Amino acid sequence: MSVNSYKSLEEGIYHRTFYDKVFCNTKVDRFIDSTVVLISFLFVSGTFVYLIIEGIKQRILYLFIAICIIAYMYCEIKLIRYYRKGELEPKFKKLILGIGMAIIIQCGISILAIRFKF
Repeated sequence: MSVNSYKSLEEGIYHRTFYDKVFCNTKVDRFIDSTVVLISFLFVSGTFVYLIIEGIKQRILYLFIAICIIAYMYCEIKLIRYYRKGELEPKFKKLILGIGMAIIIQCGISILAIRFKF
């Protein structure tokens, strides 16, 4: 029999992930994380829809920018998932926050570029 076929004695016990151990992930922390992710996702979604509408009306370049923002956000979401599972070290927290801020700045610049016709 393989090792995986035996039942663990610890079955049913909650195992804290690396993320929980390092950042003391309480219910409040998870709520704050979820709220920040939701607000960022709504901002990116709004920018995406706005760029698609303006891209169809004015220039095809706006469609390309919208696709790039969504691809960038997808990579960010994958990094966050790996980090929450504990597969990334704590030093990646700053990288994830930096990429998140860059996405929000890119969305803001995209909207300003369309409004002021840069």
